[in-house]
Amino acid sequence: MKFSSIVLKSLGLGAAAMAAACPPPDGIKAIYPDQLTNPGADNDSKTVKSAADYEITTKPNVIFILLDDAGYGDISRNGQTNFKTPNIDSLAQNGIRFVNHYAGAPVSASSRCALFTGKTTGHSAIRGNLELGKGVGLDPETVTKEGQKGLPDSEYTLAQLFKDNGYNTALVGKWGMGMPENNSSPKNKGFDHYYGHLCQRMAHSYFPTHVWEDDKQVDFAGNSGREGNVWLHDEFEKKTAEYLETYLQDSSKPFFLFCTYTIPHGALQIPEGMLNDATYHPYTTAAWWSKASDDMKRYAIMMHRLDLTVGKIIDQVSDAGKLSDTLFLFSSDNGPADEYGADPNFFESAGRFGEERLRGIKRALYEGGIKVPFIASWDGKIKPGVSEHIFASYDIMATVAQILDVDLSAKTKSDGISFLPVLMGDTANQKQHPYLYWEFVGTDPTEGGGPRQGVRSGVWKAVLNFGQVSTAQAGEGDIELYHLGDDPGEKTNVASAYPNIVESMRAIMVEAHDNNDKFPQIKK
Repeated sequence: MKFSSIVLKSLGLGAAAMAAACPPPDGIKAIYPDQLTNPGADNDSKTVKSAADYEITTKPNVIFILLDDAGYGDISRNGQTNFKTPNIDSLAQNGIRFVNHYAGAPVSASSRCALFTGKTTGHSAIRGNLELGKGVGLDPETVTKEGQKGLPDSEYTLAQLFKDNGYNTALVGKWGMGMPENNSSPKNKGFDHYYGHLCQRMAHSYFPTHVWEDDKQVDFAGNSGREGNVWLHDEFEKKTAEYLETYLQDSSKPFFLFCTYTIPHGALQIPEGMLNDATYHPYTTAAWWSKASDDMKRYAIMMHRLDLTVGKIIDQVSDAGKLSDTLFLFSSDNGPADEYGADPNFFESAGRFGEERLRGIKRALYEGGIKVPFIASWDGKIKPGVSEHIFASYDIMATVAQILDVDLSAKTKSDGISFLPVLMGDTANQKQHPYLYWEFVGTDPTEGGGPRQGVRSGVWKAVLNFGQVSTAQAGEGDIELYHLGDDPGEKTNVASAYPNIVESMRAIMVEAHDNNDKFPQIKK
């Protein structure tokens, strides 16, 4: 097939919706290959509207539900057929389900940093899971020190944006971006209150010996990490309800509630005796039940339990008469994992796009590692539908800023572009990125291991896996190239057929990366 034919085919699918990226740094002009149109070339012709132009006259409450290691295919609306997520589906039915949303990174800490700072991993402070100590919560006696390297004092966050604009703010779940001792707990970064895990290694356990609440340790007597009387998600659900009850009664302020639940991350643990209890979950008679390992049974049960929590949140907001005042956001921090007995292949958790099974899992920059669910629902404001708009989690901060009519540039240099026009049905004025960019640093053997870079520009996707090396030069190496319009499963590397596009992607990989002394694995 000639390239011109491919372009025409892509246009038939909606070229504007197929285009995505992040802006290059100041002074850098991204280089685009012959025959490849800059997806953001017509951005100057778009009208930037105020919230009032979209008839947003009051600040909405925002409830953001973020799962941990849930893949694109782990919700029913994205094709999951083995277990059901009816409450999550109801958000999609009443809002917009995005089929081309990407996490900011393929692992937790750097993904959350991208989301919370509005910066790609080429510019962000956290680009991998940089630990303060060793050991995991399953075996607390092995933990030498809790936590990860934190955000700099100067880094402005999504929670601070809400707080600075009159919001009550609270977090329930996993943080993973610092501790009180390095001035990077949630309370240091914009949250009035929080409850949950500060350290992502501790979050591997659903029977932890303790969690944190407002910078103080809360102990669970009788929990060992592997078993106990307190199953943590039950506590998350209770604390969520408590925060909601308080905030829904406070008419003086809107609220931002970040429900960063740990399901299905880490050990696949459920309360004792519930594996085969038909009153706890509906799957004991499912066709797949007898074929599944106990771990994968627990995976489905945990997703079922999570979905029930989502339903309770929706009901609590509805009972308070606040659905029309509340924007719900739902997503995951990266693709599915293959740890602690999880098998992403069993339920096809990475998902399918059309007929193609997505390639890769957590830590990979293939689609399965970074393409994740995203739903936005706002009763009476967002018209239900499905969107092909391509964007990343680092666009969320810019979107909130537009809803609040805030000039974000006065606080931080964001890589994000607001997708509020898409939410409001104004696709004609939706700006596009020239490219999306990711990088990952690590030495895990998953999908080749070591540092890696990834770019998406229009229908083109480039992946550079450096292998098991301690340092790598940005853009140097054998770049894989995929045409996602024809090959969403990234099965056929067409780099040899399009050398000009490969070299343009290489140039983007160089220009999109700024060196970071704490994460020196990729340099330029």
